[in-house]
Amino acid sequence: MSYNTKTYIADIRQIILSARNKAHTAVNSAMIEAYWLIGIMDFEFAAQCALNLVLSHYRLIMRLTDKNAMQYYLTEASENNWSVRTLDRNILIVIRILYRKGDTNAV
Repeated sequence: MSYNTKTYIADIRQIILSARNKAHTAVNSAMIEAYWLIGIMDFEFAAQCALNLVLSHYRLIMRLTDKNAMQYYLTEASENNWSVRTLDRNILIVIRILYRKGDTNAV
């Protein structure tokens, strides 16, 4: 097989572009699968919490900006059967403590 320089470079370029597109497709597929699995885990966790919590609990928790804090309060409120008032009080206590320490972004 005989190549001239122009054809040789064009063929190499095409092989690299094709490989790059295949890699992008594979990564995208893997990421979609990962996000799907995370979504299922979130749904299962939320379903477990939903058995013990009412909409008012979720309304309080959705005000939080930290995902870890949200998960913590969902778990604690569900497992300990906190009333909405208890949940609100516990969130406010932690916020006050964090503000006193100067950590205004933690919750």
